[in-house]
Amino acid sequence: RTYEEEQCVQAFHRGDYNEMNETLEKMIQFAKDKHLKYEQYTHDIYLNDSRKTQVQNLKTIMRIKVEP
Repeated sequence: RTYEEEQCVQAFHRGDYNEMNETLEKMIQFAKDKHLKYEQYTHDIYLNDSRKTQVQNLKTIMRIKVEP
C-alpha cells in the first residue's frame, strides 16, 4: 500500500507516547519559525510493538502537514 504525503515537518520521537506532545510543540515551533501554515494533527508511524517494547525504547515518526 502506498501513501502520498504532502509537504510536512517530520520528527523522530523516542520514548513514552504520553510525551509526544512535547515533540509536537517543537514541530509546531519549527513550522512557525519558517512561516509555514500547519495542521496540529499528526500522522504517526509507530516503529515497534508497544506490547513488547520498554517505554523508553518506543520509536515513532511524527509528521504534520505544512504549506507555505
